Amino acid sequence: MERNLYAPPAAPVADPLESLGDRPAQVAWAVWLLWVSVAIGVIAPVLQSTVFFSFNTVLLMLAVNLVRNAVAAWLILKTGERRNWARILVLAWVLVGIGLIAYRWQVYIGSFKASSLLGAATWVTKLALDCTAVALLFTPAANRWFKQ
Repeated sequence: MERNLYAPPAAPVADPLESLGDRPAQVAWAVWLLWVSVAIGVIAPVLQSTVFFSFNTVLLMLAVNLVRNAVAAWLILKTGERRNWARILVLAWVLVGIGLIAYRWQVYIGSFKASSLLGAATWVTKLALDCTAVALLFTPAANRWFKQ
């Protein structure tokens, strides 16, 4: 039998299976710290709002926090799935938060009064967790894992 030049190739063709490699400890810790930060972001406004604000203000704050925490959770999930764009957006998210703190620094410094110490402890803890997580996401081992 003659060879048909117009026939499709007989060799099996498949996409190569890529090994994603193990997630570096830095990325695992960063994702965990970001989840803790989101958990604090969910719980703290509820604790604060029942004491300091009216009912309508509480509903608005809870709606804003729901949207903000949903976006943060989505970014954390995508970062854990090795999406480099999500890691960059997490960095931008934290930098915007730091910018807002710098812009409204009087409000944040004023929260260190005894009446709103819970609020101050909340945002300081969240800021520390977020900054640590971002630093871990941009270590050399994390950079290699995201760039592969």
